[in-house]
Amino acid sequence: MSLLTLSRPLQKNNHRSVRLLALLLAMLVAGFGVFYAVSPHKSLIRRRMMPGYWILALQGKTLYDPDLKILRRGNPDLPEVAITIDDGPRPENSIPMLDALKAANARATFYVVGKSAKAHPELIRRMIAEGHEVGSHTNEHLRLPTLTDAQARNTLKNAEFNVRRATGGYRMKTLRPPGGEIDARTAKIAKELGYTTVLWSATSGDYESQSPDYIVQEVMDGAENGAIIILHDAHQGTVQALPMLIRRLREAGFKLVTVSEMLERLPSS
Repeated sequence: MSLLTLSRPLQKNNHRSVRLLALLLAMLVAGFGVFYAVSPHKSLIRRRMMPGYWILALQGKTLYDPDLKILRRGNPDLPEVAITIDDGPRPENSIPMLDALKAANARATFYVVGKSAKAHPELIRRMIAEGHEVGSHTNEHLRLPTLTDAQARNTLKNAEFNVRRATGGYRMKTLRPPGGEIDARTAKIAKELGYTTVLWSATSGDYESQSPDYIVQEVMDGAENGAIIILHDAHQGTVQALPMLIRRLREAGFKLVTVSEMLERLPSS
C-alpha cells in the first residue's frame, strides 16, 4: 500500500475534525449571541469582555486601587448602589432632581464643576443640607491628563475653593475626572490633594439627550451589587428618568448610598 493511499483516510479525518470544530464554534457563537440578546445585563457582559477588566482582575483592582486611590465599584457582596450626578449645578436640572430625591427620601453624590458652584452656591448648600455628598468635577470641566501638573493642581484647588466658599467650609473627599479620564500621574496629584478618584460601573447613556425609558433601561442593564451609576445634570430626559430609576432600583432590592458610604464598606481584603 502506497503512502498516498494511507494519507487519504488521514486527510478525511482531518477535514471532519475541522468541520466539527467549526460547527462547535458556530454553535458557541450563536449561543452567546442568543444569551446576550436576552440578557438583562448587557453592559456587565460588555465590561467583562474588555481586556482591561481582566488585567485589573489579575491585579485585584476591579473594585479599588489602593495605590492610586481609584474606586471603580463597591462591595459585590452588598445590595447597594450609588447614584452619581455629574456636570452641575444647573438650576433647570438640579432643582427638579433634588426635588425628586427628596420626595423619594434618597441620596446621591453630585460631582460639581467649581465654576458652576460659584455661580449657584445655594444649590450646593441645598445638596449638603439634604444629605447628599458633593464631590469635585474640576473647576472648569477639564480633561486632567491633558494638563500639566501645575494646571491639574490648580483646577482641583480652585474647585475646592469655590465649594468651600459656597458652603462655609465643606470639604470634598472624592473626585470624578471629566470624561472618566485619569492616568497614574494625575491620579497621584488627586491623591496628594486628599481625593479618592471615583469612576463608574453602570452607565446611563445620557451624555446626549435620551428618553427617560432609555436611560432607566441602560442603568438597569448594569445594575449589580456595588454598582456606581453615572448620570448627568445636562438634559431633561435624565431629570424625568430619576424618579423612575430610584423606584426600579429599590424594586430590584438595592439600597441607595453615597460614594463615601460605599468606600467605607469595601471588602477588607
